[in-house]
Amino acid sequence: MSKSVRPDLTDRPTLPQRQGLRGRLSPLGRDIAMILVIKFAVLAGLWWLFFSHPVARHMSVEPQRVDAQLFPSQGAALAPEAPRADR
Repeated sequence: MSKSVRPDLTDRPTLPQRQGLRGRLSPLGRDIAMILVIKFAVLAGLWWLFFSHPVARHMSVEPQRVDAQLFPSQGAALAPEAPRADR
């Protein structure tokens, strides 16, 4: 009786370990990825610095005034315009 030769599992070459993002990208791709990460961080910082805080109470505008500016009524559209200086 001959024994079947079963290769030892430790002798087989293993699949390469999953490399990180750095090993899979070319240098150009790595540079672009780093620039995008830095750009996102700068934009998030600017948003947090200027837009994340509530507006001061004295800087608020009544909703009726905003509506009047954004959606003028038909009567305001038919009003005569101020005279212009033609050259």
